[in-house]
Amino acid sequence: MTGEDLRATAANYLNRIFYKNAYHNILISKINTNPDLTSRDRAYLTETITGVVVLRKKLEWIISAYSTKPIKKLERNILTFLLIGVYNLLEDSYVPEHAAINEVVGAVKIRSSKKTAGFVNGILRTVQRESSNVCFPALKKDPVLSLSVRYSHPEWIVKRWLSRYGIENTEFLCEWNNKKKPVTIRVNKSKKDYKDFISHLKQEKFLLQANDIIPYMFQVNNASLLFDSPWFENGFFSVQSISSALAVLELNPQPGETVIDLCAAPGGKTTFMAELMQGKGTITAIDINKNRLNLLRTNLKRLKFSSVTIKCLDAAKIDHLNADKILVDVPCSGFGTLPQKPDIRWKRNLTDIFDLAKLQYQILTSAAKIVNPNGTILYSTCTIEPEENEQIIEKFLRKNHNFELLPVEILKSDIDVLENRVLTVLPFAHNLDGSFIAKLRKIE
Repeated sequence: MTGEDLRATAANYLNRIFYKNAYHNILISKINTNPDLTSRDRAYLTETITGVVVLRKKLEWIISAYSTKPIKKLERNILTFLLIGVYNLLEDSYVPEHAAINEVVGAVKIRSSKKTAGFVNGILRTVQRESSNVCFPALKKDPVLSLSVRYSHPEWIVKRWLSRYGIENTEFLCEWNNKKKPVTIRVNKSKKDYKDFISHLKQEKFLLQANDIIPYMFQVNNASLLFDSPWFENGFFSVQSISSALAVLELNPQPGETVIDLCAAPGGKTTFMAELMQGKGTITAIDINKNRLNLLRTNLKRLKFSSVTIKCLDAAKIDHLNADKILVDVPCSGFGTLPQKPDIRWKRNLTDIFDLAKLQYQILTSAAKIVNPNGTILYSTCTIEPEENEQIIEKFLRKNHNFELLPVEILKSDIDVLENRVLTVLPFAHNLDGSFIAKLRKIE
């Protein structure tokens, strides 16, 4: 693929993310599994698309400093090409400056006009010469705008975080969300020879870092090579963040128990529970989305777990099942997963949080009806927004006196666990992606 075609392809994907509600992680997955692309093309597209999505607001600020037209009046496609050019110029050291400019200008010339290409060329060359002179908003004068622009987050969410966490922690959080994170895998300990796989990770230098919380989860590099290996095909590992795994460890499903995973797909937590239960007992995995349930079926087959029954149902309307333990990992705003899903910051708004909170409460109430007496509900999210977390639990306990809040045992030193019995995982406190856990018991 020529340099101009690569830029045009990147622009097409970015336009789909920004204007057609496509999902960054799904498109990147398609790019990395496209046999028609060279490894070099995949690397460029992944880096550029992800980088532009992450730094969109900062890049627009720079463009606006040198554009004779206001950003809002630029044609969408031309703005996207400018975002690509500025990102490649200032943020991607692997792209030579002449290529960052010429390939974008060439792509615009083919797809628009010489006049528009000249306009783009003028802005990019000015950025090349004068980018060090760009003035960003001062932190002391306007912390919301400053953090929003410099770390490329919507102002509304930065304002919320500042009110809760202060400037220092909010800046850490924004910076954390923009950092590239290595892939974390969970080794399938149900495999008799799983230790051979761990030895392979070490010998072939895939292993970057183990962790103190879950010893059989590892950060790895060159993950794409691992995914193409027989180790993956034969079910020796799954991709899962540590924050995600904490909920399963806290629920602690045991062999012989009856467990329901109410919002199961694509199945990271379901498969982890199946592993811990050693094929003994039953797990019912429920989700409303048929396509996502197909991903769960694929994962279960690859990992060779047969103790899971899959049902396509609405988790908010279930009243005919029963279980000893129920995992309620509800749909949420996802603000704890921005390192993996950077486009969420541009897709979500405050109304989404309130709308999701209504659904989350309905699903938790549904779980309350079907958990057995003395049974446990583990409520979890991958967000740090209180309306979806502690406020849901507080409302539930006010209206359901036959339930009690149990203290979360994992990460016991956390101040939330000590004082409030729930756990809010925060990057600046735990060096982990954001999430929330609360454990409820049905009083007999």
